[in-house]
Amino acid sequence: MTDYMKKVISQAQESGIAFDSPEDDCLRIIFPGKNAESIAVDIYFSETENNVVELICFGIAAFADDRLQNGLVLCNELNRKNKWVKFCLDSDNDLLCKIDLFVKEGSCGEECICLARRMAGLVDDHYPDILQAM
Repeated sequence: MTDYMKKVISQAQESGIAFDSPEDDCLRIIFPGKNAESIAVDIYFSETENNVVELICFGIAAFADDRLQNGLVLCNELNRKNKWVKFCLDSDNDLLCKIDLFVKEGSCGEECICLARRMAGLVDDHYPDILQAM
């Protein structure tokens, strides 16, 4: 466990945010949604570069092969509207939302929790559009 991961755990505990750790280098925070039932944000910590953190929302939606074009158009629209995150489809046609982040150790906890919360809110806000595209 990296020092950066410890800072995020500490911030989550101070904020009363529940989390688990599905992998050694990852924390998962599940936020309740208004449009989606829940939104999970995984926070990955680099073992080689302490100041690099990646936040990923996996499995937001799965696009069938015949709806793949809609998924690509949706990604373009969402990326145009939201410059600070990246929406993409993975090799299984699942919609993801990602942020790559450089952080300082002193503010890592606050930054990661704040952005995880904002990312979950953004995904939840766009969830009706995502369902429509499917």
